[in-house]
Amino acid sequence: ASGTMLATDGSGASLTALNASELGSGTVPTARLGTGTASSSTVLYGDQTYKAEPGGAWTYLYSDTQTSEGTGTVDYTEASLFTSTYDTYRIYISAWEPVNDGVNLGIKLKLDGTTISANYLWHNTAVTSNSNAYASNNSGSDSRISFMEAVGNGTSEGAYGYFEYYKPHTDDGIYHYVTGWYNGMNNSGYSTSGMTGGTCTDNTGVISGFSVLATSGGLGNYQLDAYGLKSS
Repeated sequence: ASGTMLATDGSGASLTALNASELGSGTVPTARLGTGTASSSTVLYGDQTYKAEPGGAWTYLYSDTQTSEGTGTVDYTEASLFTSTYDTYRIYISAWEPVNDGVNLGIKLKLDGTTISANYLWHNTAVTSNSNAYASNNSGSDSRISFMEAVGNGTSEGAYGYFEYYKPHTDDGIYHYVTGWYNGMNNSGYSTSGMTGGTCTDNTGVISGFSVLATSGGLGNYQLDAYGLKSS
């Protein structure tokens, strides 16, 4: 017989040239892959060290499709949308077709475990395809933030847009601000786009949910997609 005698103590120390393709089962412990601490918030870099997940890129977190939604409000409390993992969260509302014509889409926040229905301050500026003049709406005390306004529900009409909030998990004594943008067709048949900003002055508590709502009738159809962004 010829070849190399294997160690009999079971350590495998004499296996110095085993091809990794021969690993047919089991997993390699993370500590054998690199130095540092492996966790859900770290990644393994090319220098074989575990480091914090890099920031600066949007991460897809969550989606929801509503079809023929007859109620006027849908609540969202998905935990991944309100954690400290990311700093900025962006919520897209795509292809919104409300049940009623000329309806606004509103936003409510859930602060410290309670959905707030008062003390919202907001402003909305929009322009339409039949005029180059900007039109503004606002409120100093409302039951929600007005996001998309006067959206049409005729054939091929609807609206798209997104809104953002920052560090929902933090109560730093500053109100949580929501900013947004939208584009679509209004109930007069004109293309419209606008910007929205607002806050709730009820309290500065952590955000644990939000609601989207139609100002009249059911929400109808829309696609919701959520992303998170970690500051680098």
